[in-house]
Amino acid sequence: MSANDDAREQRFKAQAERLREFLASAGVDLKHTTSLQAIACMHGAKDWRALLAGDVAPEPFREHQPGQPSGAHQFAIVSQYPTVTTVALAPTRELALHAFLQEARMILDVYGPADSVRFVGQDIDSGLPALVLMIGDMPWVTLQHPSIVDGLGVAKGRDGSHQLQQAKLPRLHGLEKAESFFSIAVAIGEAFATRKECDLQPRATAASHSMAAHMMAIPFDEVVVSLAVETHESLGPPRVGADPAELLRAIDKIKLMHTSLAVLR
Repeated sequence: MSANDDAREQRFKAQAERLREFLASAGVDLKHTTSLQAIACMHGAKDWRALLAGDVAPEPFREHQPGQPSGAHQFAIVSQYPTVTTVALAPTRELALHAFLQEARMILDVYGPADSVRFVGQDIDSGLPALVLMIGDMPWVTLQHPSIVDGLGVAKGRDGSHQLQQAKLPRLHGLEKAESFFSIAVAIGEAFATRKECDLQPRATAASHSMAAHMMAIPFDEVVVSLAVETHESLGPPRVGADPAELLRAIDKIKLMHTSLAVLR
């Protein structure tokens, strides 16, 4: 057994022990073997041996639906500052809204009042932000569903159905053994600097059909506003009677809580 396999087994056993302790505190006595089986089922394996062997059946492919959990974190709050982008993950809508409001308040406190400030929400396209703070035609804070990088790809099976399968990822030559992100940055910079000129045009042509090129071409301000209008017309959401003063006091409490946590740490 390799060191990685041993560490993986110990991690699963630790999870099983925590499960037994939690249930014991609630008056449920769980056998050790049963707790191992439970951990295997939680990870999608048939049994404990299958879990250790890595024989875990992938989940069936399904498109993400707005409002449904897509993993451990359902929402991402992205703040676009002039020189840096920050991302916060939230498991629930309530926490996501608190974080979104906190970021929006801080930005508007610095930016100052302006007629061009807009809050735009849409429920039509789950691939685009659901809630946006816009100043002019630029999004500064967005609340959206995060993309999950899990190493899986969509493949067509023999029966014609689409399934999730483990993707064959190319090796990262020279990067697997790097001990720091500084050394990784140096290696990547050197690799990109040595690309041949003759390769750039074919790459640019292929990239022009990519999702990144599509996203860059989207008139963001027009799209999110039109989706907000479509949401209002199709769903007819009721007006929310929020008290601005009470909302600002709640946000200040959130900021104070985060500041206290930062000091304690």
